[in-house]
Amino acid sequence: MRPITKVLTGITAMASLVVAVPAEASTPTIHVRTAGAAVFLDPTEQCPVARASVGLRRGDRPAGRVRACYQSLVPGDGFQVLHGPAYFRLRRGTVRVDTVNVEVFVADDRSRSTWVGQITGGTGAFRGASGSLSGSGTIRFTAQDAFPRIFFQLHLD
Repeated sequence: MRPITKVLTGITAMASLVVAVPAEASTPTIHVRTAGAAVFLDPTEQCPVARASVGLRRGDRPAGRVRACYQSLVPGDGFQVLHGPAYFRLRRGTVRVDTVNVEVFVADDRSRSTWVGQITGGTGAFRGASGSLSGSGTIRFTAQDAFPRIFFQLHLD
């Protein structure tokens, strides 16, 4: 098994233990996808690695934005693991998620991105929210921008 495969297998196994998707059929799930170029902001004391924001869509309609606050980065050979809270600002409120994002670089201008997370609260209609997040997709890089195409599922308890 290649080293990257071992790392990703281990991360996936750990994440599945920490972030279990509820088995109930009645559990509400919000499906959104990223839209447009990511906006990168300067690091802060709370987000020492980086900050990023990108629009969200639900179907063909705008659905809000997600803002990621990266607090740690573990680089690897052809991949990186980022950790920190993400804030999904939706029409009815904001969902806060403690996330782990694994990016595997598949070409000079492209990476595969896999997200897992634990919903830890929110505002508005999502006040006191709990549950889990899963997401996956690709990120295409140009000289000036990054264009994520990531599909997220917020599984609310």
